[in-house]
Amino acid sequence: EYLRSQGDWRVLVAPDHPTPVARRTHTADPPPFLVAGAGIEASGAEGLHERAARASGWHVRRGHELLPAWITSERLGPSAGKG
Repeated sequence: EYLRSQGDWRVLVAPDHPTPVARRTHTADPPPFLVAGAGIEASGAEGLHERAARASGWHVRRGHELLPAWITSERLGPSAGKG
C-alpha cells in the first residue's frame, strides 16, 4: 500500500546467476528475474524460479540491457515492443 501511495514505482529482483538444485552448481543459463510496478505487463508466471521463467515467454537476450530498459521504458513485458 505504501508504494501505491507514492505514485509510479517499479521493483526489479534478480540473482546474478542460477544455481539449480538438481545440478548443485552455477550454470550459464539465464537467471529468472521479477519486475513489478508502473507499466509492467504481467507475464502470468507462477513463481520466481527457472521453470516459471522459461514458461513466462519473457526472455532478455542480453542481460546487461535489462536494467536500462527497466529504468527508461514506458512498458515492459512479454509483448512490449511487438506489433
